[in-house]
Amino acid sequence: MNDFLYKHLKAPCHINEISGGANSRVFNVRDSENEYIFKQFFTKNNDYKAKCEREFLFLKALTQYKKNNTATPIACDIELGYLLMSKLPGEKVTQPTEQNIKSAFSFIVNCNSQQQQLQIINAKDAVKKLADFELLVTNRFSIIQKQEVISSAFLSLVENKIMPFFYKVQKDNRQLNGQMSLDCNYLSPSDFGFHNILIDHNELYFYDFEYAGIDSLWKLTADFFSQPQIPVPIDKISIIKELPLFGFLTKNKREFITAFQMTRIKWCFIIGNVFISEIYKRREFADKAHILDEENTIAKIECYLIETHFQTKILEDIL
Repeated sequence: MNDFLYKHLKAPCHINEISGGANSRVFNVRDSENEYIFKQFFTKNNDYKAKCEREFLFLKALTQYKKNNTATPIACDIELGYLLMSKLPGEKVTQPTEQNIKSAFSFIVNCNSQQQQLQIINAKDAVKKLADFELLVTNRFSIIQKQEVISSAFLSLVENKIMPFFYKVQKDNRQLNGQMSLDCNYLSPSDFGFHNILIDHNELYFYDFEYAGIDSLWKLTADFFSQPQIPVPIDKISIIKELPLFGFLTKNKREFITAFQMTRIKWCFIIGNVFISEIYKRREFADKAHILDEENTIAKIECYLIETHFQTKILEDIL
């Protein structure tokens, strides 16, 4: 790590580890001139190179677009899982306002207002057609089924509540065209939400692009209103439905509601990721292993699943 940093920065460097994401260790680095952020990805996981590459390419693309509310990439070593970038100003957004929500989606619109060709790979789990939302759920269910050791309480929840709801959504919407194209050709941060946004003097700054790339805005929107860390009430979707690029919300109301329900089901599995040994090891590396609390995690997923029914009804009324 030190060799990489001293190669790109001016000595002496002061390095302090700070709280990062669930997949990497994050350090605040100060050299003789500036402050930077250094990410060290968990290299014992097979997809660490893709995460590092996605984030570097996405930041590089936004720099070319002259977007000043994301970090500037300084250097990366994909083999080692190292990424160095400028440090952003601001604090966490804990209580998003309507203006914050509109500004966040305006950032997405602006990112996609350029026409030049960029070397960007697909986002993680990019969706190309409506049926892909179902596939994101069944893929995660398959991973659970393959675990040799897993929480019996979580497995029971999956088999008796989560998947039965999935099958019901499937049955209720079988008349929809699963092959319907979802325009998978937009720049997307992918893991998009206020858990990855800072605010400074009413200006928003965006970070954490390890899943970013080319994707559909359907998935971006469904994830934004589904992620549980800093939740955004589903009725606030009314703020964005008239924005450029988001006309599909009303034009394809039934299809989007189905995509939203499938996304909520997917998030039940994401919350339960802590019960998968490989992911637990990655979070232990990132100093996030302490979040494993079986009873509270199960209760959180159950509550989230119940909320999905109410969220769906609100969405139906708004769109």
